[in-house]
Parts: sequence; C-alpha cells; structure tokens
Amino acid sequence: METCTRLMLINDDAMFNYSHKKTLAEYRYTLQVEEFTNAREALMFVREAVFPGPCVILLDINMPAMVGWTFLEELERINDPAMSKFKVVMLSSSVSSSDVMKASQYKNVCGYLINPLNIEMLNDILLRNGILLARELKRNG
Repeated sequence: METCTRLMLINDDAMFNYSHKKTLAEYRYTLQVEEFTNAREALMFVREAVFPGPCVILLDINMPAMVGWTFLEELERINDPAMSKFKVVMLSSSVSSSDVMKASQYKNVCGYLINPLNIEMLNDILLRNGILLARELKRNG
C-alpha cells in the first residue's frame, strides 16, 4: 500500500475545486492539493513535476480549452515511466454510461465518480488500487 501526499483537482469550475478541497480538509487529509481550472496548465505541471510517490488526479470531463479526454490522451503520450504514479479518478457531473466506459479505456484511470465528491467512494477506489490518502493522525488528550 502506498501513501499519496499530493492530489490535483482539475475542473474549470473553481467552486467545485474549492468545495472538493474543503471536503478533503474536513476529513483531515494532509495532502498537498494543486488546483487547476485549465487542463492544459495541469498537463504542463504534470510534465514538469517530480513526485516521489503516487499523485491522485480528480479530473472533470467537460472543460473549455482542453476536455478531460484530451488530457488523458496527452498523459498517455508522455514517454516516461514516472507517469504511472499518476492515478486519475474521473470526477464529473456526467452520468452517461458511455463516459464511464470510455474512462475505463485509459491506463491511468482507476475510477469514476459523479459530483459532488464522495470521500468514502474515493477511498474505496484508491484502496482497490493500493493507495491511501495521507491523513492527520488523531492525538489523545
């Protein structure tokens, strides 16, 4: 089991990113969260970033400039073994079964969730993929 200390939120709606970040904080996760409202900028960040461990990406599908599908295609084109550290969970308003099926075709995608973020379902997906989100330990006293 690997512990994830970094998480990327990629959604063109800044309010969704804010809400998801707040939800993660409420559950006492101690993640370094990177927020992006532009998938192109997020892709540039991924290309340049160095991550010692896994990084979870919560990715929206329908965004201007670059849709989530294009982001995934570009991620797969990066010829670097380090890209396997990026685990993508689609987090979208789309309930279309064709979107769920399409998402499963990408090697970095490990799950699909419907907005709003459900922490229990996210943890279930990540645990099945050998990943724990970093969390603050409760202290006695």
